[in-house]
Parts: sequence; C-alpha cells; structure tokens
Amino acid sequence: MDINYIKENYRFETLTEEYDVSQFKCESDDLTDFLKNDALTQQKNKLNLTKLVICDDIIVGYVSLLTDTIPLKDIRDEDAKQDIKDQLPSLQKRENYLQ
Repeated sequence: MDINYIKENYRFETLTEEYDVSQFKCESDDLTDFLKNDALTQQKNKLNLTKLVICDDIIVGYVSLLTDTIPLKDIRDEDAKQDIKDQLPSLQKRENYLQ
C-alpha cells in the first residue's frame, strides 16, 4: 500500500474487541506483540488509550498513549535503574526525565 495513498485515506479508530489485530505485523516484534497481547487489556484497565490507524479496512499502524512517571530515586537496585535509563528514547530526553 502506497504511503501517499494511506495519508489521504486513513482514519483513526479506538481499539476494541471488534478489531482483529492478529494479522498486524510491523518491523518491531515488541510493538507487534504489544498490540496483539497487551494494548487492549491495558486500555480496559485505564492504563492507556490505543488508536488504530486504518486504511481500506486494514490496520496499518497504531498509537498508544500512556501517562506515567518513573521515580528513579525510589529504585534501589542500581542495575535496574541503569536498565531503565538505557531504554529512554534519547540522551536529550533522558536529561529531562532524570531531573
């Protein structure tokens, strides 16, 4: 499917049980797994809101919004703390998160 076609014809829909996400596949196995196995459960538990990007009735992507904080100062295990720091998106953003 051509990206320009998608840009002109997509729509956002809130994830519900009605959508079959089993055929969705993206370059990241973790993101694929999240949509298939965790997104709906977390949404039901009011932890996130997931919007599907749909074009011609095909799920071509998704966005999942989550608001949360990680108080690193409360984490005593230094290895766990470093693992969290390593997973932050970029060095510039790390500085913002860690203050």
